[in-house]
Amino acid sequence: EPLVWSKADQSQRKDVARNQFCTPDEFEIYVSRAGFQVLANYNESQSVQIIACKEIDESGMAQEKERLARVADEIAYSPLYAEFYGQFVDVIFGTATPGELLANIDRHASTPEAALYRPYLLSLWKKNDELWGKIPGQD
Repeated sequence: EPLVWSKADQSQRKDVARNQFCTPDEFEIYVSRAGFQVLANYNESQSVQIIACKEIDESGMAQEKERLARVADEIAYSPLYAEFYGQFVDVIFGTATPGELLANIDRHASTPEAALYRPYLLSLWKKNDELWGKIPGQD
């Protein structure tokens, strides 16, 4: 997507079907202008996560912000999530092998991130076994 964007005529309005890349602050503006109150903005990975609400009083907002602070580690994408994502992109673009990513995922097998990425990688690998070879240990 960034490559497509970089080749586009930036003086023209973008196609509405194209992805839009925004900063975390821009996302907060969009959410606020849509009538929501931003409660949290998690943006330490490649994905921005905004948690917002409508029609909440100051007391309720304070309580919800406190709750979100307590559970932030369960909500926000972790550095490992971002690491796997980056490696997945490398596999897709051919600068890393799926075996390297699978080995890294398996080193973190007990994590929620591994549980998310492993089936996704194996599914993609099965569809590309002519290019990447057979998945080790599977017939």
